Amino acid sequence: MSVHRWRVGARSSRGRHAAARRRAASHVAVRALTLALVVGLVVAGAVLLPRGGGAPSGADGGERTAPAAADDPTARDQGTPSAGGRTPEALWPAQRWLERFDEDWTRSRPQVVELSRSPDSWDHYPLSYSVDALTAAYRASGDTAYLEDGLTLLEDVAASARPSAELAGSRYRDGYRGWASAREDVAGQEVPLFESYLWRYGTHLLVVASASPQARADPAIAPRVDALVRFVERDVFDKWFERGPEGTLYRERTHMSAHWALLATDLYGLTGDPERRARCEEVARAIVDGGSGERHSLAAQLVPADEASGALFWSDEWGVYRAPGQDVAHGNNVIAYLVEAHDRGAGWPARTVEGLRVTFDEVVWPAQGRGAADGDQGAGRGAEFVDGSGRGSGWFSDGWVKLGRYDAALQRRLQSHDVANAQFFANGALNAAVLACGGDVEGDGAAAREPAPPPACTPLPPWRQPLDGSR
Repeated sequence: MSVHRWRVGARSSRGRHAAARRRAASHVAVRALTLALVVGLVVAGAVLLPRGGGAPSGADGGERTAPAAADDPTARDQGTPSAGGRTPEALWPAQRWLERFDEDWTRSRPQVVELSRSPDSWDHYPLSYSVDALTAAYRASGDTAYLEDGLTLLEDVAASARPSAELAGSRYRDGYRGWASAREDVAGQEVPLFESYLWRYGTHLLVVASASPQARADPAIAPRVDALVRFVERDVFDKWFERGPEGTLYRERTHMSAHWALLATDLYGLTGDPERRARCEEVARAIVDGGSGERHSLAAQLVPADEASGALFWSDEWGVYRAPGQDVAHGNNVIAYLVEAHDRGAGWPARTVEGLRVTFDEVVWPAQGRGAADGDQGAGRGAEFVDGSGRGSGWFSDGWVKLGRYDAALQRRLQSHDVANAQFFANGALNAAVLACGGDVEGDGAAAREPAPPPACTPLPPWRQPLDGSR
């Protein structure tokens, strides 16, 4: 058995992390182009608000049949020929991805902190990307400075919450704390979508911190994690469950429900209250398996695709199986949930993740053919919908990129994708670290010692396993 030389372990000191940030400051002018691209994507609709009711634009395809039980996509041959017969580029180590993340994070951090201190819940929507990025960067490196930055953002958000009775536009006026949105169409209202969009990643950061012996032993981290868990328990999860889960947790679109499925799955292991734990399981299972009344299940929503062997198809509309299906931009949210739920044993087997990998790699973003750029491996923005139709924006940062942790060939393609931000780079680093755990990523020969593997090499505890019995 070969011994892998961990280059990412060299990042474990906070001093080196700070030095990387100082070095990154010199690249502000270059990285500004990337910022402009990402901001342009958000404004132009690469990360959209959920569409209104009715069939998606262009939904004129034939009806697909929902199976009685989800069919299993077949595993593929892992051999991956390069485009045009060229030798594929070597896989980047996590360190290289982290350097790109550090540059982006150094530049964008002041704006992100400003969002975290805003009392407007609409400002918390894009903040979620930074929380996810910092979580991934920590798992890829073991540098607790990333965790501390993420905790600070969440603490700022929690500090800006106000009792609902003090929010003039709220229709609830109860004792729970929250935020009013200033967005024109929901001005003054408490919006469960905006809260779930952030706190799905907030709870995941808390899971990662709680599962880390290094973080739990750190007096600068452990008490902060416990305080934030208490906040999420009452003023996010309990609040919307008590106000009525229908229409707040169980949503009209798959991707909106996926936010709450991820949050409930993670909170299950964080909370020490048996009744709340039962509620978390109830919510997660209701979204996955369905329930009484009009509610549909995500498990039944995923069906075999016609476009590629082993691929999966789903619509963002419950109970609909016709083309074009889920839009790729919002599909990120479904992928983000399924990847983390699979990794924690929360009901999604490896064949489901492999089906999603085939969907991404061969239908949504093929290396050649429709959606690719003249056969240039890794280029192209991909499709707009999961059936491979339409011209997409290339926005994969919030979910699709995470599939690279399961497949080295896909990870190699992601290295040349040009629609990237800090979240994309951090998750690229996590993918590389996970692949390196299995020996798929090699250092460049400069590493002369064998530091400890990063947290990515230690799987997170199963979702039903309490993470800290002291709570």
